[in-house]
Amino acid sequence: MPPCAPPAKLRSSDHLRVVPRRTDYACYHRIYGSLCLLDQASLDLLRYFVDPKSEEEALQDNPHLPESDLRSFVHSCRKRRFLVGDQDDDDSILDKRRSERERDLATGRQIRIVQLVLSNRCNFKCKYCFEGLGTTPLSETIYARSSPERLQAQASRGNATMSADAALAYLEGVIHLVRKAGNDALAIQFFGGEPLVNWRAISRVLEHFGNGKRHGVALSYSIITNGSLITDEISKAFRRPKSDARPLASGKSSHDVIRKSLLILRKNGNAVALNCVLGEATFDIFDRDLVDFAVGHGVVEIGVVLDLDPAFYTRRPVAKIVDKLWDVCTYGGLMGVLVTGYWHQIFRGVASVDRYAQIGFKNCSAMGAQLSIEPSGDVFSCKASGGHFGNVLDPDTLLRSDAYRHYALRACTSPTPCKACPIEHFCGGMCLGPVENGNAGDIYAIEAAACDVYREITRRYIQSVTLKETPALFLATP
Repeated sequence: MPPCAPPAKLRSSDHLRVVPRRTDYACYHRIYGSLCLLDQASLDLLRYFVDPKSEEEALQDNPHLPESDLRSFVHSCRKRRFLVGDQDDDDSILDKRRSERERDLATGRQIRIVQLVLSNRCNFKCKYCFEGLGTTPLSETIYARSSPERLQAQASRGNATMSADAALAYLEGVIHLVRKAGNDALAIQFFGGEPLVNWRAISRVLEHFGNGKRHGVALSYSIITNGSLITDEISKAFRRPKSDARPLASGKSSHDVIRKSLLILRKNGNAVALNCVLGEATFDIFDRDLVDFAVGHGVVEIGVVLDLDPAFYTRRPVAKIVDKLWDVCTYGGLMGVLVTGYWHQIFRGVASVDRYAQIGFKNCSAMGAQLSIEPSGDVFSCKASGGHFGNVLDPDTLLRSDAYRHYALRACTSPTPCKACPIEHFCGGMCLGPVENGNAGDIYAIEAAACDVYREITRRYIQSVTLKETPALFLATP
């Protein structure tokens, strides 16, 4: 008989990250996430595997631990990839991600979201609008140094409003594409400008596609709206989306209009999230009142967009920005309101199990997982970006374009300065629009001050997570 193979040896992953807390430790894999809590005994056992050991050796060397507990711990750590085979190459994970991305690019398999830009007009005049729809001229927006295609799209009168027929044709093409690629779900986001100034196109889309089952792809819908144009008709059709006084086009306060819209949405059973901006223009008024307003109107989620101007992160100390954001987050948690945003998706990646595999990007869908379609049919990576891929009516050319490949591979490729960052594989950096426009189109550039904000807010989430929210692998007897 051939000799028996020696027991497989395990070692702790090179990508393991441990964050000391007040009474325990938070542990996660810097590529896969899988955040969990450890006590001192479980951390000691994990560190025991720094030098490769077999499970049987671990049992012999740790007689104080019940066998069932040790084996269960090892099993859980292997599932989380905290423990890997002695010969496993941790870094091959990233090579595999990139090769799979390369393989799937031309098929559209990675497309999960359509941003349907229904109008490049708005009935508000917010001075901090990134599109220059308010009092800010185009020459002073983040588009000022953008691509020629983006500048043309923003300035063209022919690109002002998407016709209902065009909306249907664009979506038919994308649905056919993702269905052919093997995807069974697609998120459709109605965007603008203010999308509700083009309610006719939205209602045609909802009426024609519904939940998408008859088209072979499950469709979900959301809308980014200032809320001022909500009516009973609109609310019933969706039935399933503060800064202080954002101004109407007339210059009057929008508070009363928004309150009325929220009442209509609530009456008709819609799920509503408020969106707001924490930036230079709103810094002094961004506080807990936002949460109280949400609670008073039955809203359970607030999306916070951090300023798209990189200068904001140098004008304001990082600690001041994070303190203000964190105070509203924690107060929201106490009041049953989730405060979330682009920055919060980083922590969600840390806390989830291989979230990249689930959604196809880190925290920015503009990296190949999203098509932002203008009224003209021109496709960009997102509304804030100058990354132009082609036209939605010619999807094969679009998906094979160098521009699309460049943006799509950014989802699984990190800039050099990110290599030592603890959140590298969950963070896509600052919003691509201002990054590319401030760095001659370089989407691999970073804004160091913004990175400091993302790291610090993520650290606070990790430090504050509770046993009710996160799995624990404790070995010590309570």
